[in-house]
Amino acid sequence: MSASLSRGGIPFQLIAIEWTASVSASESEATARAFAGELALPTNSDENALFALTLGSLPDPLGSSEPTCPLAWIGASHLPIASNAFAWRDVDNAPLRFSAFAIGTPVITPRIPLVATIAPDSGEWHANTSGPEAGSRCQRALFLVALPFDDCDEDGVPDDLALATGLAMDCNGDAVPDSCTSKGNIFGDIDRDGQVGAADLGLLLSNFGVGGDVADLNCDGAVNAMDLSILLANWS
Repeated sequence: MSASLSRGGIPFQLIAIEWTASVSASESEATARAFAGELALPTNSDENALFALTLGSLPDPLGSSEPTCPLAWIGASHLPIASNAFAWRDVDNAPLRFSAFAIGTPVITPRIPLVATIAPDSGEWHANTSGPEAGSRCQRALFLVALPFDDCDEDGVPDDLALATGLAMDCNGDAVPDSCTSKGNIFGDIDRDGQVGAADLGLLLSNFGVGGDVADLNCDGAVNAMDLSILLANWS
């Protein structure tokens, strides 16, 4: 769900986000900005192919064979103008250096707001009206974030962004993804003593079938056999 690229000698991480619910392009951009990133926009055909490939690596959401919107928001938009010309801009309001709009698009009148999405299979761009009444709310977005950033589980996604978007769990509430094995955060280390052992097993069993946020290692709301399996798999 992520890939590396370089622009002008500066390294960036391209991140495909799968929201739990459909969001607008502006909501996606606001989230990206909140984590020192932006909605990504390809600047050449090679980048465009990488964008499509990264987006295509996302699993189907919630076991569905088809997401609500298989396209993903990218950082291109068009504000209404009086003429019949199109004036697409990037997130910095600069004219597009590259585009890959599907043949025959954009065909929507340039006198209404437009935003762009990219298709995971073809890499083609599609023009969408910006209002939710037009069905332009998608579950996916592509973010571009400058490196380096904190990534304790080395999944290519900033830890704070992963936690905020639900890509990572934080059952113990320590603001560190539960999948991390660094920063003293060993998955299954319930008592936080730096190892997974008998004391952790005792804490889990004492909450077994009852509950308890700390011992609920997979964040499913219950302490059960799944949590026991996780603990044993990480036994020190």
